[in-house]
Formats: sequence, structure tokens, C-alpha cells
Amino acid sequence: MAAFAWSLSTSACVFAIRHAEMGVDVNLCGAWAYPGEMAATGLGQTDREIISASKNYWGFQKEFFAGGIFPSMQKSDALLRSWLNRYPARTIVDGKPKGKITWMPSAELTGVKMNGNVLEQVTAGGTTYDCWNAFDGSDENDLAKAIGLPMALGRESRNLTGEKAAGLRVPQLQSGTSAIDPVTGNRLPWLKPRPRNSNPGDGDSSTMAFNTRTIITDDPNRIQFADQVVPGYNPSNYDREFYLANIKQYKTIPGAFDDILQPVFTYNTYDMNSAGILFGNNSQGDMFDWHNSTFAERKLMWQDYVCRKAGLFKAICSDPRWAAALPEMVADTKRYGMVPNLWQDSIVPGWPPMMYIRESFRLRAQETIREQDVYFPATTVAEPIATYAYHMDRHPAGVWASANGFVASEGTEDLEQGEETGLLMPWGACKPPIGRCKNVSVGRGIGGTSLGRVKMRIEISQMKIADSLAIIAATSEKLGLRSSELDYQTQVKPALLAQGAVIAL
Repeated sequence: MAAFAWSLSTSACVFAIRHAEMGVDVNLCGAWAYPGEMAATGLGQTDREIISASKNYWGFQKEFFAGGIFPSMQKSDALLRSWLNRYPARTIVDGKPKGKITWMPSAELTGVKMNGNVLEQVTAGGTTYDCWNAFDGSDENDLAKAIGLPMALGRESRNLTGEKAAGLRVPQLQSGTSAIDPVTGNRLPWLKPRPRNSNPGDGDSSTMAFNTRTIITDDPNRIQFADQVVPGYNPSNYDREFYLANIKQYKTIPGAFDDILQPVFTYNTYDMNSAGILFGNNSQGDMFDWHNSTFAERKLMWQDYVCRKAGLFKAICSDPRWAAALPEMVADTKRYGMVPNLWQDSIVPGWPPMMYIRESFRLRAQETIREQDVYFPATTVAEPIATYAYHMDRHPAGVWASANGFVASEGTEDLEQGEETGLLMPWGACKPPIGRCKNVSVGRGIGGTSLGRVKMRIEISQMKIADSLAIIAATSEKLGLRSSELDYQTQVKPALLAQGAVIAL
């Protein structure tokens, strides 16, 4: 018997190594080329654990974040590969059996076989795997969706959930930035009208944050932005950004970063993940159908995104109109560039080879995490499996011309309503509804409202949850049971504590 884990996220990598360490075989497949997916490209550098007490760190996330800090992109990739390559065959270590890990990158998920409410087989990368238990570690909940489990997408209305921050956000107008061409009186041609007439608080299917963790350097050996080879590059594609930069009279590189990422590897590096309207924090309205697209289509979306973003910085540093209009901004941007020898297989060398998908499908699970559970967390829950934490905010889901004639982006404000605090993850939020599938758990698109669920972007929290779900699944396999068939008090809780899990605040 063997378990199956889908995606190469850190969650799935943790699930695999914990399984093997407990003596259970596991097959791991993912559609992207790198283990760790976005964590391998820098995610986790800025998203620190909110729970500060050392007692909350345990298991494989503690090994990954040794010293409480991200291990650098290169070391992250090496560490995750060392986990996945540790047991290429079943073996005995210190008298204890270790399970075999079989893993395959760039392996698209193409089929599943159910027998009643049991997932029996998964086909990925042209290979069909039998599975006793399965784990979905993807941000899109692809495996759970393929099985046909009930899913939620987007933002529920405020009237439906009663949550203050639910539904559509009020557009955040860019002060003084007109969406109207002063010569023609028409809407600027590169701005679309806001794609809905709904009121703030109404529900919709919007998602957010399709972006990369762009790592740049100020090292003398940097790859100059102007020297990037960008497929399809055309400086006129950036009329929108040029217009906005002029309106704002930017004087610095358009990015949100400050401290050098730690630990320093070969070069001083900065995470240019966030930035407002010019660089953007996501694809700004172009990728709302990512979650329903094929893996091949998603890779094309990633390519288009990287080429557009890389082309913007190439334009800033090589198009003479930028230098003439914004000399200080151009000079500051030229101080930086891409990191040599980092992700040379990307469509534009130096740019991350994977997308960060902040929201997609989430499971309609046995339990629903709501806004109140995050803002006013209980110190106990019925069946806790891990501690976690989250900082509540919303990145832009689009850039439009608003009805009153301004350039607008939606949802950029911070949504905190209280102190950041530690939370307890209930087991039921990771399990399908009773009777639907008793041998699958999800580790990232967990059950809850769009705000209440607050997909755990903090990587260390996601790794904790996956570790606990792996312990549960491996324990059930040893007992000849499916993962959802275990009893929490007599089987799950003792197994978690035996492996050092922290399940209390």
C-alpha cells in the first residue's frame, strides 16, 4: 500500500517525507518542475510565522525554517530535494522501517478512479498510481476538484456570511490619477471599465494574487534589466505604466522591498513581490480563469505574465522616453537587475519559474472556518491538528477605469480588525463532507469562507498542517484504515503527540 500526494508544494513535500519516515510508501507528483513550487522561488522570505513562541515550531517546518528564517531559494530547493531523494527504496534505519518516496515533477494530473467513496487510483505524468490515502497539496485543489468534491470559489456576499470584510471591496481610487484622455475625453485605451456593477459586499468569483516572487539584486554582476531577452517585447506595450508613472512622478524603482533577504547567499537579494499599480502584485485582472484552465494553459499564462513584467523593467531601463520623463526613477531602477545563475531555465532567465496563486478553489469541508474564527480565535477546538497564523489582507484583483473617471484598483487595503494571533486548525476543515471521500485530505485550499478560510499563505503554517495530515494518514494506513476513519481522541491525537505535533495554543 502507498499514499499519493498531489503537487510539489512544500505541503506535499512535507507530507511525503513524513510518510516515509513513518515507514509508509508515498508517490508524489506535481505539474511544475521545482519541488517546493513557490517556496523554491522565495515565498516564505517575508511571510513570517505570527506565533513567536518556539514551542509552536516542530517537525519538518522547523527543519526547513532552521533558526526561524527562510533558507534562501537555492538552499530551499536543495533541502526539499534531499527530503524527496532520501528514501528511493524501502529501508531500515536504526531498526525502524522507512517508506519509499517516488516523485515526479512536470507530471500533469490527468485522471482519477473512485470506488464508491474511496479514491483508488490517480493518473499523473502518464503513470497510474494506486493509493490507500491521498493528499492534495496544491493551491488550486486540483485533486479534490478532479474527484468531484464540492468546491467554493471567490467571495461570498456580506449578507450571506455576516462577515464585515466579505464580498467585493470598495475600489481604492488612485488619488489624482484620471482614467480619461484629456485630449479626446475618452477612457484611456489601455484601461478597461470595471467589470461589474455590483455593490461593495456583494459576492462574486474574483480571486487574487497571480504573481511571482521576483528576486532582484544590486550586485555589480547583476543581469541588467535592459539586457533581458524578452519574447514579444514591445516598448509600446507599457503605455499604461508610463502614463501612471508620469502622473505619480515616481523617483524610485517601482517595487515594494526594503531589507536584504536573509541569509545572504552569493548575492545580496531583495524580494520585489509587492508594489501597487505599476509593478503590481498580480496579473491585474488577466488570470481569473486560471483555476479552470489546463496545466498547459496555466504555463502559458505564467509565460505571458513573466514576459510582460520583465518587459516592463526592460522598457524602463532602455526606452528613451522613460529616461527623458523620469530620469531619477530610471537611474534608481538601473541600480538593480536579475540574479546571475538563478532560474536560467525560466522563459526570461532570472525570473521565477512558477506562479504564486493566492486564491483558487477551496473545499466545502466538514467544518467551515469563518471570519470570527480568525479575528476572535478560540483557545480550544474539538479536534485540533496544528497551530497556524495569518495576516489578513487583500491584494488587487484588477485595475480599471471607475465610473467616476479615475484609475481604480480593488481590495488593496489591510483587513486586520485586531491583534495578529495564533490559531488552531480543526481537522474537519481539511476533510471532505462525510460520505464523499474518506481517504483524501487537503492542506491548502481548506474549508471556509473566502475571508474566514484565509488560505494560509504563510508557508510555515501550511507545512504544519500538511505534517499533521501526513501523520494521520500514515497512522491510518498502518491500521488498515482510511484517513477519515480514525477516531480523533484514541487514534489521531496520540499519533500527533507522539510525533511532536503542537496542537494547543
